[in-house]
Amino acid sequence: MSESKSKTSSNKRQLRSESTAAHERSLSEERFSLALKGANDGLWDWNLETNEVYYSPRWKSMLGYEEDELENHLDTWVGLVHPEDKDRVLKTVEDHLSGIADSYEVEMRMYHKDGREVVVLPRAFLVNRASDDKSVRLVGTHVDITERKKTESYLENNAEILEMIAAGNPAPEIYHQIALMYEGRHPEMRCSMLELEDGVLMHGGAPSLPKEYCDAIHGLKNGPSVGSCGTSTYTGQRVLVENIETDPRWEKLKHIALPYGMRCCWSEPIKDSSGKVLGAFGMYYNHPALPNVEESDDLKSAARLAGIVMERDQAQKRIRKLAYTDELTGLASRAHFYQILEETIKACERHASRFGLLYIDLDDFKGVNDSLGHDAGDLLLQEIAHRLENISREVDYVARLSGDEFCILVKGVDDDYAVAHVAQRCLEVISEPIELSARKYTPACSIGIAHYPDDGDSLTAILKAADTSLYSAKEALNESFVSERFLSLASKLP
Repeated sequence: MSESKSKTSSNKRQLRSESTAAHERSLSEERFSLALKGANDGLWDWNLETNEVYYSPRWKSMLGYEEDELENHLDTWVGLVHPEDKDRVLKTVEDHLSGIADSYEVEMRMYHKDGREVVVLPRAFLVNRASDDKSVRLVGTHVDITERKKTESYLENNAEILEMIAAGNPAPEIYHQIALMYEGRHPEMRCSMLELEDGVLMHGGAPSLPKEYCDAIHGLKNGPSVGSCGTSTYTGQRVLVENIETDPRWEKLKHIALPYGMRCCWSEPIKDSSGKVLGAFGMYYNHPALPNVEESDDLKSAARLAGIVMERDQAQKRIRKLAYTDELTGLASRAHFYQILEETIKACERHASRFGLLYIDLDDFKGVNDSLGHDAGDLLLQEIAHRLENISREVDYVARLSGDEFCILVKGVDDDYAVAHVAQRCLEVISEPIELSARKYTPACSIGIAHYPDDGDSLTAILKAADTSLYSAKEALNESFVSERFLSLASKLP
């Protein structure tokens, strides 16, 4: 009797314990459900024994579906998860079920009803059966972290682009990354950057636009009705074209854009720190549209970022120009000429070819500066440079070495007479009268000639030979262009 009462009492205590545990689980799940409603997360409840899965209305709407559009089965999730993420996520589930992992939390991509990807963060806990402590359910949430991931990706890409700018990467490489960064933020968007040079649109970067379209736009003169980018660079203002097909600013260009699916284009002028227009950033979609708030803000930030690159690139071009160009005459500088001469020597050595070098020195240039002033001297140098460029072929190279000294690299020389003819022509054009300070002045010069490889087979040797030839000519003939080696050639010229 006593033993029977003891068993009954034990059973009652076990029932009370199980009841209490069940009640606590019920309260826990109720609190969890209430917390989900407050957090606006999607709830799912996976029956591990039947593979039935309850998906809450919020879970379904997160992916664009109505409550009755998805079946409550694991296959629903299998059909919506990104194929590249499925096995990794299931492995995480297995690790949690087997006790290898204490918790279940993993990022994955799922497909929205409209086809775009949604990044979700599932978290879950196991529900065990009281009788045998076997895991029978996995209950969890889905949190939409797409925007957070987009922001993280944007910040990472932006940092990488700034590093590329600081490292001095070529502008086209950076334009490419800028376009891809904003295209990644807005699916189906295509971006382009155009540089502006003397009112002409020049292709900068557009990795997702057809090459044929980019080639057609490259070289167009900007103006008040030259598409979106041509108009924005002309006015310095943002241009939003909702429909390329009907907008009058695209009347002359829509036949280029429409065949490639472009239906709208928004353009923001790219400016430097002083407000000067350097180019334009364009955003395209394959459907008529105007930008929403996020797209509008991104259009502005993209133009600012591209502006940093363009301003840096133009500054570098100015530095290179100053290093390689004589500021007064616009001819090649001494440093650039020596670089070209070195390259020409190597090319001629490979191909067993020849070239000639003319070393030109103006006579009594100091007298012009002293009597007429330095402004008159500068004007004379500019005119001489212009005349030398006019008589030279495109393959030849003209440079101002210093003060009143010029050089001409004459390529493709077959015999000694060819360079002598060029020298004779230099004497003729240089000696044409010029008006300086209201006075008629007739310039004069002396010219030394050297040939590669006859007079020197290195940079130093060929320059020394031309310099020696110049001063020999000055001493021997006063107004000649040849050294003694070429006197007989000069006498044979017509």
